[in-house]
Amino acid sequence: MTQIGIRKTIPTLLFLVITARLDEAHKSQESENVPTSQEASPFDAEYLDRVWGGLSWKREHEMKTLNITLHLKIHPINPVAVLWEPATAIASYLEESCEENNNWVRGKKVLELGAGLGLPGLAAACLGGNVTVTDKPELLPWLQHGIDLNLKSIQNTSGEIRAEVLIWGDDEKIRSMPRQDLIIVSEAIYDISTVDDLISTMVRLSHDDTTIIVSQGVWIEGSTLEGAWTKFFHDSAEYFEFSPLPVEYDDSISFVGKVRKTSNTEEKISEISPGHTEL
Repeated sequence: MTQIGIRKTIPTLLFLVITARLDEAHKSQESENVPTSQEASPFDAEYLDRVWGGLSWKREHEMKTLNITLHLKIHPINPVAVLWEPATAIASYLEESCEENNNWVRGKKVLELGAGLGLPGLAAACLGGNVTVTDKPELLPWLQHGIDLNLKSIQNTSGEIRAEVLIWGDDEKIRSMPRQDLIIVSEAIYDISTVDDLISTMVRLSHDDTTIIVSQGVWIEGSTLEGAWTKFFHDSAEYFEFSPLPVEYDDSISFVGKVRKTSNTEEKISEISPGHTEL
């Protein structure tokens, strides 16, 4: 068979496998009198097991200095539940920098925004951080599933982690949260309409010594979504000062930032976060 024939055949076979799996799951659900695939959320971890149980849709991340393997289950077709390179880049950076700098994450309050599967948050928890991974409501089952898969490793390192819903700019939710020592944003800056709320959320949950780590796939450069990335750095420069991570990672653009220490920083933060309560 020619290379062109192979390239055409593989997608066809994959489509047939996917169709068969969905049909099998649908019939199984009808016989068990459980919700059908039309009623079940594609983000639901139990539904995923029923549909894709015979296929391997799992990823692992090695934390070699801790002798820990983090386990994640990914969605085979939905990009918001896939493990992207920026997440592995941040997880690797946290481990490497903690080895070099006396585990600076231990005991710190860590927040991951738009976490998806939450790998950086899981890594921070294994490093002893007090971590909150957050995303939209439909992603919460995926975050919790990742926590459940890795809970023993986290407990063995005295870390803490929880999954919560946080919509950027949600005033009531943000007021209920403490300021964070480390804020992580991984592969989440691609919708220009959400950038203002993201920056507002970051500012309101920061203090003078908060560290910000932001990473995005190199695919964004030159794409139609690059405007969101450009706007984020332009508009956030009023509050944060970013520089490239000291280590480069494949297929990702990563920066570390600190709160700008200027005479009017406190005034700016109070303007953007009226009534924020310190916990």
